[in-house]
Amino acid sequence: MTGNSNSCQRHRKDVGNRQYWIDPADLKPERITYRALIEVEHVPYHSKTYEISFGQKRHYDEEYYPPTMVARELNISPAQVDIEMPIKGMGWYFVRSVATYLQEPVAAAFAQQLWDQSAVLEKFREQKVIRARYGYEEVETRYCTWLGICEDQEKMWSAPISRAEYMARQAMRETLLSALDVNGWRAFLHLSFKDSTDDELLRAMHEMRIESRHQSVEARAESTRWLAEHEVSPR
Repeated sequence: MTGNSNSCQRHRKDVGNRQYWIDPADLKPERITYRALIEVEHVPYHSKTYEISFGQKRHYDEEYYPPTMVARELNISPAQVDIEMPIKGMGWYFVRSVATYLQEPVAAAFAQQLWDQSAVLEKFREQKVIRARYGYEEVETRYCTWLGICEDQEKMWSAPISRAEYMARQAMRETLLSALDVNGWRAFLHLSFKDSTDDELLRAMHEMRIESRHQSVEARAESTRWLAEHEVSPR
């Protein structure tokens, strides 16, 4: 049994009431479609530096390319892809095909074409790309099948997991959100108390509960009420 499976079983035991349990089979979509995907971590195009010791420098005030400019930098046609920058102020990008494919081999072939025609490897050799990987994802579950990677030895990609492990983890995520199990959620994400307070985690869980299509109508309504009652006042 894998470590991920053991972790999910351990967290599941922490959920006190069985009514909250969500099985991986409950997350099975009616059909599966696919998109080509490239994930890239890029260095800032501009930053300021100061020397800390022994000639070493620390960067600050980093500026990163917006999605339209990173497409040009990586020689990827913006007409063929959507580019997401999930966290502003970080050079992390998801490049997804605009087209959705009904068959895995077609998605895999387009992912290979997109990668081969891009300048990702060139920018990696120039040390402008820290790491990148490509493959395709299931639109409905977001499970990714990776076909190839390039990586910095000091910042390597984690080993891929099987689809069964991924779905077990997603089911555990939904179970913890359903139960609003803050302690379980903290352990699930490996967060310390320095990372966020219980109140911050609970608010985030309510927000994710509302967005999840796997949560019941009652659970989403409960979270909507909770957020309305605990609206954060502007400082």
